[in-house]
Amino acid sequence: MLAVRSTPEFPSDAIARLREINAAMADERSDAMAAATHDYEFHEELARHCGNEQLLSTLRPLKRLMLRYEYNYMAAEDFVNRSVHQHEQIIQALERGDREAASALVEDNF
Repeated sequence: MLAVRSTPEFPSDAIARLREINAAMADERSDAMAAATHDYEFHEELARHCGNEQLLSTLRPLKRLMLRYEYNYMAAEDFVNRSVHQHEQIIQALERGDREAASALVEDNF
């Protein structure tokens, strides 16, 4: 959330990459491991542009620890669909340049 709020601007290639990852997640919704991995990639891409290495070095190990729990969460296609929908809302907020809304949506997604 802080990473999203503090990113000066999301480049168009980053937004395109978020869309690509989210589409892959939707395509593999029946594979919990793939869905969780795409979710990890999505949030990594979302955070990596903030320019705050201290924040990133704190977030990355925490997100990796959560990955095993996400495998269980993503076992239900309904939860994958929910995440894909939330990711789409985040992307749309970023396209509008509304980092505050995107940040709130990331918080909801967690």
